[in-house]
Amino acid sequence: FLSSILGGPQRFATNLIDSDRNWKYLEQAFDTIIEFCQGPCRGNQDAVLATKILEMIDRCLWSDMSFIHDEERVLLLKGKAIDLVLSLLEGRSKIEELQQLSRDLSFRELEETLRKCLSFAAACKATDCTLSSMYIELGHRIYMLAEYFSVVNPALRKLLQDSAAQTQNSGGSANTVDEAAGLSLHPIEKLATQGPHSARNRKTGHDGRSFHFFHSRTGHVEILRDSSLETAHFRLPDECRYLTKEIREDFVWHVDRSTPNSKIEEFQSTIRDLIIYMKWHRILSSVPPVAFFVRLHRPIRNFAYFLAVLLNLAILLLFWRPVAEDDILPVYPWQRRHFMDRAEEYMNNSFLLREVLGVTINLWLIFLVLAVMHVLCSFQLVASLMIRDAFVIMRRGWSNHLERRNTLLKALRGMILLTSDWSVIYIHLYLMFSLAGLLISPFFFVFHLFDIIPRSRILHHVIMAITKPARPLAMTCILGIIIIYTFTVIAYVFLRSAYVIDSDGEGSYSTCDSVFQCMLVTAAEGLTHGGGIAEFLDPKNYQESNVFTAMFGLRYFFDILFFVVVFIVLLNIIFGIIVDTFGELRAIRNRTEEEMKDFCFICSLSRYILDHEGSGFTNHTRNEHRMWNYLFYLLYIQSKPVYDLTGLETYVYEKYRKRDPSWFPVGRAQCVEQYVK
Repeated sequence: FLSSILGGPQRFATNLIDSDRNWKYLEQAFDTIIEFCQGPCRGNQDAVLATKILEMIDRCLWSDMSFIHDEERVLLLKGKAIDLVLSLLEGRSKIEELQQLSRDLSFRELEETLRKCLSFAAACKATDCTLSSMYIELGHRIYMLAEYFSVVNPALRKLLQDSAAQTQNSGGSANTVDEAAGLSLHPIEKLATQGPHSARNRKTGHDGRSFHFFHSRTGHVEILRDSSLETAHFRLPDECRYLTKEIREDFVWHVDRSTPNSKIEEFQSTIRDLIIYMKWHRILSSVPPVAFFVRLHRPIRNFAYFLAVLLNLAILLLFWRPVAEDDILPVYPWQRRHFMDRAEEYMNNSFLLREVLGVTINLWLIFLVLAVMHVLCSFQLVASLMIRDAFVIMRRGWSNHLERRNTLLKALRGMILLTSDWSVIYIHLYLMFSLAGLLISPFFFVFHLFDIIPRSRILHHVIMAITKPARPLAMTCILGIIIIYTFTVIAYVFLRSAYVIDSDGEGSYSTCDSVFQCMLVTAAEGLTHGGGIAEFLDPKNYQESNVFTAMFGLRYFFDILFFVVVFIVLLNIIFGIIVDTFGELRAIRNRTEEEMKDFCFICSLSRYILDHEGSGFTNHTRNEHRMWNYLFYLLYIQSKPVYDLTGLETYVYEKYRKRDPSWFPVGRAQCVEQYVK
């Protein structure tokens, strides 16, 4: 049937014009053969290839079909032809097989076809978005087909590489269809009348904009299936641009790199959350006011920290009150407090303000305005974070099969995750302290200075050195409490008189009337004095007792043992745990930097092997095994209907659903294996 339809130029035209029946059967024939070959089914593929079908597909791809008035039919036919070629390529990763298939595909009009796809897409974008999208999709499929065969076609490979490099070196970036088609430089009418080489570079003769447009929106990954590596090319989904640099850096610095498989397993387990994040942010971007409001989160947070610094500088330099009036009682924000009266009086009486400028200032009013601005910024931070992250956080708990079917359980699990998330708790505490600084006391603004910790990676590691060994530190502190309690019991029974403090001219008082009081005093004074508890206790036990008495010996060993056990041994154990954690974190960071510089994240092959036996470490990690392309590939698979998935895409999707990372090419790369062969 296909031979009769696509057999020759005259028959091709005659049988397709104004024949709805032929179009219907033609589409059905392509779908049948595609299903016949996918899987892949090697025997069916060989049977189809034996019919010289690639010659007919080549004619279909590059022939002028302007005589067909229905453009959608033309695009559909060419798209089906490309899908058929891709189905024939499934499972054929050997160079010899690709060379054999490439003989029947010429790619003689590749450059001109890509340029026309962009031009037609830009021309009809305003009137028919569906048709414009079909032109772009056809261009992507043709470009992906060219990338498949560029491995065995040196001329085609050079064309793709030179065109992409030309645009990148010139700094050109086709961010829209109009720019790539040249419409930013030429009106549509001129573009329609220009020759095929009008937008081309004079030196290379290539139109770099169209190549760069499709190159920048096309990704590829290497997949391990049945002990062989296969390459999958795909169109990058629109959600890819919402994977921010901060998220990427946070993952690569904190992923478990203990073994090659551990980082791949963690990467695959994180993909679901990243996909949810990207999809949600694309939804937000579709509402411009909301997207703009969310984008303000970072600059508003920086501005809020700047306000916190100004408020605390004012507190530090301008606040003055007598001790008798020192209080933190709630008052209304508009009720004037007298914290800044002294500084305000001094500034208003200065020569500059009084004689030169002739103005007076109200410091408290300025302070109040800054405080109100900080509260407003805090409300914006809470609102933008909840809009940006609340849905993503709640979706993390919806992976269970039962919860996907029960709305109440989904909502309950989502609320639990939302209220227990650290970022949500932190931003609400941030707002609460800001309101407390305005309504209760300005001294609450001091807590906002600690917002520098999540901003600095160095300070983050400092806090990690304390929080990471939380269990050993907690157990050591419990042991310290037991030891101090033991010393307290001994002191309460035998040395209570040493806890009597003589006040100058006011008599004496005891600090060990109860065991609890005695323990608090022993801990506080024993840890804050450089010589231990001995510097705090009354030395009369040494003055009044004979050296050979039991009281002298008890006091002597009490002081020495407290100093050695608590002050030297116990505190140094705690300091040692923290210092060791610092060293461990530094070693982990150094190992991470070394692995990022010298090892591929996906295959874990070293820089030496890839530079000497492959395509080069930089090219390999940026193009062949770019780690984020594997995330985008799964996002691309999930965006397609299940019945449209190819055999390779179905294989990857099933592996992903089963949380099986065996489809990642750990320890293998096509460039190295081709070099060895």
